[in-house]
Parts: sequence; C-alpha cells; structure tokens
Amino acid sequence: MAGANVILQNFDKGLRAHWPPEQLATIARLSRLFEENPVPTFVNSMLLRLADCFKDGTNDVRVSIARALGQCGSQLTLAFSSAEIFRRILVVSHSNDPNAREATLDVLSAIAPIFPESGQAHHIICESMNTSHDGEFRAACSAMKSFAQLSSMFSEDIVLRIGKLLEDSAICERRKIEICKVFSTMCANATTMDYVFDIVDNIINRNISDSLLSEFLEATTSLCIEIRYAIPKQIDNLLNILLPIKEDCSSAARIRMLIILRELKRLAEYSNIWKEEQVETF
Repeated sequence: MAGANVILQNFDKGLRAHWPPEQLATIARLSRLFEENPVPTFVNSMLLRLADCFKDGTNDVRVSIARALGQCGSQLTLAFSSAEIFRRILVVSHSNDPNAREATLDVLSAIAPIFPESGQAHHIICESMNTSHDGEFRAACSAMKSFAQLSSMFSEDIVLRIGKLLEDSAICERRKIEICKVFSTMCANATTMDYVFDIVDNIINRNISDSLLSEFLEATTSLCIEIRYAIPKQIDNLLNILLPIKEDCSSAARIRMLIILRELKRLAEYSNIWKEEQVETF
C-alpha cells in the first residue's frame, strides 16, 4: 500500500508540473501503472486525479488523457466512483471550444465501461451529433458506438435518430459512413432490431453511393452476426438487392454485386441458420 501511495504522489506531482512535456509523459504512463497495480482503490484514485486534470487542463493535456485512457482496457472497470469521475469530466462538455468537447467525447468513449447508463453522457453524445465541427462529430460517433455496445437502453434510444441522420440529404456522405459504424457492435434487443431492419429497408431502396452501401451493409451484417437470430432477415435483405442486378453486366452492377456477395460470404459461415429457400435462391 505504501508503494501505491508513493506512485500516486509522484503521479500527482507530474500532473501538476509546470513543464508541459512532464505532464504529458506522466499521463502516458497510465496504462502501465494500471497493469502493475490492478487494485480498485488505486485505479479509482488515479482516475479521480485524471478527471480533475482533464477538467482544469489545456486541450493538449485533454487529448493526451483521452489517448491514455483508450489504452487502459478492462482495468478501468475497477473504478467505483464512476458518477464522480463522470461529473468532473462532463464539466468540459459545456465548453464553447469544439476541440475541448471533442476531447471530452473521446474520454467518454474510453470510460464508457465504468458507467454505461449515464443519462447525462448519453444526452451530450446525442447533442454533439448536430455539431458542424468534424472532430467533435467523429468523437461523438465513437462515443455513441462505445455506449451503444454496452447499453441496450441507449441503443434503443438512438437507433431512430441514426436512421433519420442517414436519410437526411443535408448530411454529407462522409458523416453517414461514420454513423453507420455505430450499428456494428450495438447491444440490440428485439425492438431495436425491428428498428434497424426498418432502416435497412429504407436505405437499400435509396439511391446511395457504393461506399455508403458497403459500410452500411458491413455494419448491419456485423450486428446480425452478434445477434444471430437476425441473420435470416439480413440474408433476405441481401438477396433482395442481389437478384435484380445478377443479370446486369454493367461495371456499376458488378461492383454492387461484389459488395453483396462479400456480406453473404460472411453469413455463409452460419449455414445452419440459412433457410432452405434462401440457399436455393442464392
């Protein structure tokens, strides 16, 4: 215990250093310190100190903290003061600086496992989806993916919002591709899957680019593989896209066919789930 206290004191000293490189070097040691001291009280104390440093620090420090936390993995779940850690971090979410908000969202993405049902975090993530700042939007998508992976409630809350964003002609394709990634690891119940397939039906019948179609189908197929019982429905969707273009010899049709076949190949690993009529159609 005495050794842990010395480490905490040195960590504090490094965080308070007036020389920025010393601060950043201290923060960069975080994951190694957690690996060497996987004790709840130690991890909790370190995260509280980091949260204070994040709240009061510069954007360079905040970015460094976000990066360090992203490397920590399962050790973060040892923390037990999750509400207080989140409270200190979320102070920065009200900043007028989009770069500060971006760093906040990156931290939220990393620490989602310690408080996945944080309503305030959910709200801030959804609000940031409306930003005009590309970095903040990217970080919001990353945080949304992290929380949706752990919270079925959050997944159900956001799925319709994601669908509307994908349908919105004012949203650029690059952002839509980023949004699609949220589907891939979503913690989905039956209601959420119904919403997802409604979105699939809508999107595949729209005139969208090959890049967006590819990302969208890859993400939704990944979700179906996780859920398993949803695989037959996804196979139907893919076959419905494939059949009308099978006889089309144009280069555009061949590209689309390859996109569909790639996803069907992924689902072929679960041949026991395919229905007989699907096998015959394919």
